[in-house]
Amino acid sequence: MSASDVAQPIPLYPAALAPGITGPPVPLYRSPLNASGSLYYVAYPNYFEIVDVLHARLLMRFSLTETVQSAASPLAIDSGGRYVYLITDKGLTVVDLGEAPLAIGHMTQPVASAGTQVTVRGSGFDSTLTATIGGQAAGLNVGDENTLTITVPAASSGPQDIVLSRGDGASYTLENGISLP
Repeated sequence: MSASDVAQPIPLYPAALAPGITGPPVPLYRSPLNASGSLYYVAYPNYFEIVDVLHARLLMRFSLTETVQSAASPLAIDSGGRYVYLITDKGLTVVDLGEAPLAIGHMTQPVASAGTQVTVRGSGFDSTLTATIGGQAAGLNVGDENTLTITVPAASSGPQDIVLSRGDGASYTLENGISLP
C-alpha cells in the first residue's frame, strides 16, 4: 500500500447523509488531488465529493444516476479539475463541471511586501478572476486554470486575507493567507 492509498472516512458519512445507498458504504481507494493540490476528489457508490484541501471543507457533492464501481481507482480527473472520469455500472462516465471549484492550494511565499509578485497554485482560475489582499485590489495575471501571479498591494502590516472572485459569482477566501511586514 502506498501513501496515496486512502480509505474513505466511513464514520463521517453515515447512510443518512447518502440517500439511496443501502447497506454499509463501500470503501474506495486512491482518491485523487487535482494538479495543484487544492482539491480532493472522493468517489462513493452514488455520488462524488470535492473537498477544499486547505479548509478541509466540502465544496461540492455531485449525485450520480450510475453506480461507481468498487475498484482501486474508480475516479480520475483532468489537470484542471474540470472533468471527472468515473468507472460506473454503465461504463466510463464523464462529468463536465464547466469549471473547477475556486480554491487555493499553496503560494510561493507566505510573507511579502507591497509590489511583490506571489505565485498562487489552485483551481478554477480564469480571465474573469479578481483578487484583494487585506481589502485592497491586487494586480493579477492568470497563467492557466491552476496558476496565477498576484502583485501584492499596499495594505496594513500583519496577516491579511486573500479573496479571489470569479465572474460567475464564485469566491474564495484564504484567511490570513499572506503576511505583510
